[in-house]
Amino acid sequence: MFLKAKQFFVQLLGKGQAGELARGSALLLVAKVFGAVSGYVMAFVLTQRGDAAAVGIYELAFTCIILLSVVARFGLDGAIVRYVGVFMANSEIGAVRWLYKKAMIFSALFALALGGLVFLLAPYLSALFGDDDMTLPFKWAALAIPFFTLMNMNAETLRGFKRMVAYSFLQQGTVIFLAASLFLIWWSKDAVGLSGVKAFFVASVVLFLISQINVGQRFAKISALIIPKTSFSDVLKIAWPIFLSSSIFMVISWTDTLMIGYFLDKADVGVYRIAFRISTVITFTQFAINGIAAPMIADHYHKGDMQGLRKLIHKIGLFNFLFSVPIFLIIVLAPSFLLGLFGAEYTSGTGILLMLSVGQVVFALSGPVMYILTMTKHEKLALYIMYLTAIINLVGNAVLIPIYGLQGAAIATAFTTLLWNVLAVIAVNRYLGIVSVPFIHVFFEKK
Repeated sequence: MFLKAKQFFVQLLGKGQAGELARGSALLLVAKVFGAVSGYVMAFVLTQRGDAAAVGIYELAFTCIILLSVVARFGLDGAIVRYVGVFMANSEIGAVRWLYKKAMIFSALFALALGGLVFLLAPYLSALFGDDDMTLPFKWAALAIPFFTLMNMNAETLRGFKRMVAYSFLQQGTVIFLAASLFLIWWSKDAVGLSGVKAFFVASVVLFLISQINVGQRFAKISALIIPKTSFSDVLKIAWPIFLSSSIFMVISWTDTLMIGYFLDKADVGVYRIAFRISTVITFTQFAINGIAAPMIADHYHKGDMQGLRKLIHKIGLFNFLFSVPIFLIIVLAPSFLLGLFGAEYTSGTGILLMLSVGQVVFALSGPVMYILTMTKHEKLALYIMYLTAIINLVGNAVLIPIYGLQGAAIATAFTTLLWNVLAVIAVNRYLGIVSVPFIHVFFEKK
């Protein structure tokens, strides 16, 4: 049986592009799985040492760090990846040092300003979320913002250099795993949530230092500093749409958490986030495969090889189906059991988990639709879809949470996820003639 399964996957992956897709995705998939597992480990140790309110405190502070880190990077992390390849292709490797210095100074100053603002406004932000328990967590989150931001900048620089092992190590999941390990050593019974945020701060500092050493070793081999014809304002112009896209996606991803914290209480945040984390297991392979597939999509399109692009998208759809649907079925069959692993108080999120899982499986089965649009010169359309769904998500959560509580947040989030994927699937079919949903293309795609 094992040999038959192995033979099936060998035939499926092959030695061509599909095989390259699978092999290239493997490292990123391992990093993605490790990151997700780390998130569950952190959630588990928090639930074992505290209650849902402690998880809520940590998740709100964590949300603050993630969102403001995206703002501080301003899309320069994505711009670095693009320009490093350009400079190296043009034998201007010394220009990479110039770009790195400019981008790091910009993001460092921005991160320090945002972190300082959060630190000063921590009492007011805590009051906004209902009580004073969040003041210290927000202050520790403020301290973590610069280090977490610059670690991510260094990781993307290493990605530009194709140092994929280092890049895969320097991910959010590694920070969370280290934070969970530190938490088990250094935690307070009276402040479990705060202890988790402190551990995340220390982990961010450690990983930033490791990332800086890695980048420093790389730049030690580049003695010259070349100022290229490209100005930093040109780099910012490239970074701006990347920033907009990342920001909109983060708004869609985190609006529910922030609004639950505002309208309800920290324990509700804890229950919701545990359910959400379980549902995202469905899209493990989606992110890993999409990351490696993006340049392949662009390559096919620019060569005018639409048949090759179509085959690639169909292979991705099949990969996503094989990995996402079984996980979705497990969640549907045993939602209470999965939630109960974190504690009895989380089983109240069964309905929430099921609703969120529907959105996630649609996300997985839709394929890399946003990558397809952005890599085929339809990036403005992709942004319009994200703008629309971000607004609907914001309004939906604001209206439904006060009425239906956590169920309202799950409805708004699941509907938004379903909507932007369906709209993108329709756009890809209309403008490129490709149906990205697996098996459906047999009936609806024109030959």
